[in-house]
Amino acid sequence: MISPEEEKFYLQWEKERTLPHYKRKPFLIGLSFGLWIMIAIVLFSFGFAWLYQQFTSEMNEQRFNELKHLKNKK
Repeated sequence: MISPEEEKFYLQWEKERTLPHYKRKPFLIGLSFGLWIMIAIVLFSFGFAWLYQQFTSEMNEQRFNELKHLKNKK
């Protein structure tokens, strides 16, 4: 014999089992969240690349000025 809880579950599942098993809204929320994370990572990478380029350029400029000073000193 089936208990009332089991009967309730059986009737509810009998209705729901024909419905699609995926929900579009959570999928789209996850997709948009993933896209935002990817955009943030790309922007972060470009920011650090720009800072590294500026730092390298400044170091080369300082080195050039030191060599220029030494060259003109002689």
